[in-house]
Amino acid sequence: MSSGYLTQQQAADRAGVTERTIRNWVLWGEIKPLMGRFKESDVISTEKRMRARRGRRKEQQS
Repeated sequence: MSSGYLTQQQAADRAGVTERTIRNWVLWGEIKPLMGRFKESDVISTEKRMRARRGRRKEQQS
């Protein structure tokens, strides 16, 4: 698993969500940016946790 840092747009793309969702996660305290960037491993773990709460699975990509 990579531990690089992502912009908000990159984080949204990586998690398969919108930038608004990333902002919501920040407001809800689910993920914390570091100098405007998001740790990729944090984005991945937050995406999995949030989908589990909603009972949704990420669609398989070809």
